[in-house]
Amino acid sequence: EMSLRGTAEGAVAEAERARGERDRATERAERLQKDLHAQEELLREERLTSDAARRSAAREQSEAAEARALAERQAEAIGNDLKVARTQNQKLEADLAEVHATLRTLESTARQQKEELAVRADEAARLRADRIRLQEDVSAMDAAAQHMNVHLITMQTSLARARTSIPPPASLPL
Repeated sequence: EMSLRGTAEGAVAEAERARGERDRATERAERLQKDLHAQEELLREERLTSDAARRSAAREQSEAAEARALAERQAEAIGNDLKVARTQNQKLEADLAEVHATLRTLESTARQQKEELAVRADEAARLRADRIRLQEDVSAMDAAAQHMNVHLITMQTSLARARTSIPPPASLPL
């Protein structure tokens, strides 16, 4: 009986130890289950975070691509505007060169006209001087003509007196 009791007590002790181990194993399993759930939760959160980060990265990549495309379009538009500005600048430079050439031509023409006007002014001054001399000559001739008229009248008067004072000849030989 003792040995049975010892065996039974040993079996109870063994059963208690086995129950204790089972309880510990159950607790460990529950802890592991909790850890597994916690890790699964962390993994799910990491996946969500990763998915959000991937979506954010994709969105940022898409925005960057849009910004790059916009920058390229703007650069192309600026390049086109620059080409147009260069073309306009070249045209303006050509127009300016043409204006300068026209200005030089006008200046040359103005100099020639000024020289011609100076020559004409000199000629006009000479003609005025000639006219004044001619007027003086005409005045002198008028004075001389009046003097000659006076002298002619005086001579005619003298001649008329002389005719009246000389008797007619009696007879002139034929």
